[in-house]
Amino acid sequence: MTTQEKSMHCKECGNKVNKTAAVCMGCGTNPRLGNNFCSDCGTKTNDKQIVCVQCGASLSLSGRFNDLSNKYAGFWKRAAAAFIDAMVIMPIGFLILAIVHWMGLYDLFLLFDLYYNPYVDPDYYLFYMLPSTIVGILYFCGMESSSKQATLGKMVLGIKVVDMNDKQISFGRALGRHFGKWISMLLCYIGFIMVGFTQKKQGLHDMLAAAQVINRNQ
Repeated sequence: MTTQEKSMHCKECGNKVNKTAAVCMGCGTNPRLGNNFCSDCGTKTNDKQIVCVQCGASLSLSGRFNDLSNKYAGFWKRAAAAFIDAMVIMPIGFLILAIVHWMGLYDLFLLFDLYYNPYVDPDYYLFYMLPSTIVGILYFCGMESSSKQATLGKMVLGIKVVDMNDKQISFGRALGRHFGKWISMLLCYIGFIMVGFTQKKQGLHDMLAAAQVINRNQ
């Protein structure tokens, strides 16, 4: 085994030390103590990090997470958050549909359609699906790309959406993740079931957007 393979970095000052060292020659502390640097690669860290953004090693900075599996939000927690979100946006969608129907907007849309049949005309369903689709995009993408990094349901469950470096995602990435959910639905919801089996508890839509859902620090 080479010297490089045996070495590590002091978590207090970041200096390179031998894995067998009891005291860091740079700062005089036990190199395994402290929470300022990753012991695997020496990258600067902060007290809220759980894994190193450079090498992905577990930092073990907090007693709240004993292993990486506790970092990621599981299937049932995410399902509960999705249920809460559905209860939030469904009334809004129904209200918009009621307004659209009351104003007769679709009737104007079909004014020159002499052969209109609402039960077989796909335009009928597309027209009424459009408002709820827009509500969903603004709600999920807007909130998950905001400083809150979470919808109301995710806030209640204490989870948030981040990129692979645990940073806030952009609206564009949130939009891509949202459209990825449609792909998951077309695949008989297999994309959502993947959350229960993947290492970082990612669904297909998370992987497509290079995002993840993690537990908030408490």
